[in-house]
Amino acid sequence: QQLGQTVQLISGFETPSIQFGPFHHSQLDVNYAVQPIERFRRTIVDPIVDDTHLNKGLGLGLFRNPERLTFSAQPEWIDIPAPALGDAIRYAEPSAIMMCDRSILISDIIRDFSERLIERRLYTTRNIVKSISPTNCRCPRISKALTKNSRFIGQYSPSDQDYEHGYDYYLALLAYRKQYGSVIRKQVELEFGRTARPDEWPQIVEHYSGRNGRIIAEFGERNSNDRNMFLPEELLSLGLLLSISQGADVYFLTADPIMLDQFISLCTSVSSHYLAHRVGKCIEAHPTDFPVYSLEAQRNKPAVDIHDLSPGWKNTVLPSHPFLLNLHCWLLRPGPGICVSTFCVERPMHRLLAEKGVSKGLNICRPDGKNVQVGQTMRGDFATFHSEELLQLNDWNFPKDERLQLQLQTLPKIDIARVVNQRTPFNPVWFV
Repeated sequence: QQLGQTVQLISGFETPSIQFGPFHHSQLDVNYAVQPIERFRRTIVDPIVDDTHLNKGLGLGLFRNPERLTFSAQPEWIDIPAPALGDAIRYAEPSAIMMCDRSILISDIIRDFSERLIERRLYTTRNIVKSISPTNCRCPRISKALTKNSRFIGQYSPSDQDYEHGYDYYLALLAYRKQYGSVIRKQVELEFGRTARPDEWPQIVEHYSGRNGRIIAEFGERNSNDRNMFLPEELLSLGLLLSISQGADVYFLTADPIMLDQFISLCTSVSSHYLAHRVGKCIEAHPTDFPVYSLEAQRNKPAVDIHDLSPGWKNTVLPSHPFLLNLHCWLLRPGPGICVSTFCVERPMHRLLAEKGVSKGLNICRPDGKNVQVGQTMRGDFATFHSEELLQLNDWNFPKDERLQLQLQTLPKIDIARVVNQRTPFNPVWFV
């Protein structure tokens, strides 16, 4: 408050004010209050811990990826002593959120570190808790905490604010990968007037989506009647929003290799959407900084303006000093073994998520309703503003599913195409 008054006196004029209920605040004060603040990270090592386990546990728990909008490295399977997993959870950033999916909560693996998880409080979704009964939870400590609704297990469910920040948009994108097999089978039926052969539609899916996409689509077909099929996607979408809205790192713990692949897909998608969002905002603010040329209309496609992006454009459009956050996905298997993927997001992404919610999936809100996308040609990177073709929910190529709690009724067609055609940048050792 004193800072705001001082600046007003120096500048010689009243600064704009913002009203919160009955309270009025200087806009400058509010901006300073809500800006991200870097946390000091401190590690306290307990000398009682066995050094053999401590080194691996500390390395895993304290690892951070400082490179914004990138994955840490090629995920690999690592053999790790069971006590070291507990150490990793214990020494992870205290403000981090540990989110467990259904596969890990009902597995034997969690026995080795359940005490550490409950000590620092684990989180999951309310739908996951509802799906677990005492008979299918193999860890007595976890089963007891779930059945007694323990305060050591936090239960999230999507709120109105989550929907206003693109929760169901990202949930729909991830779920579509599991629905893609039924979409292809319907397409074969419409185009050829026959049912797709059992060995035919997986080959078509792999042609468009690669091996990983085929594995996920086949899983979706095998589990088409499983009421729990989309629970991992709910957890991932909520975890992304929690990390960015609360400014906290998030750890996803799973025993499901498909969830790790979905994690990589989600991080890749939100990164590309964020870059397009930042480019669009910069072009709107400084249009003369981005050379433009027109592409003539072709094959019923309207003419479009192409904005050239100079080399190093990412450093120009991205915030100069963002508050960096890490999303971690730990895939665990008996042995024990762990396969880790870490992606670096940043706090300013909340502006993208807010516009995703308002625009029902677009990367930017504009009066003309046009979306912004970033692409690449032989001459370099470019950005375009264009009217987006939308897929309608309930259409055969955007199937409605009652298990998905979606409020949106459309999805940008290009986003669906990109998530389907997405290729992982890594060797998918998690499917081995």
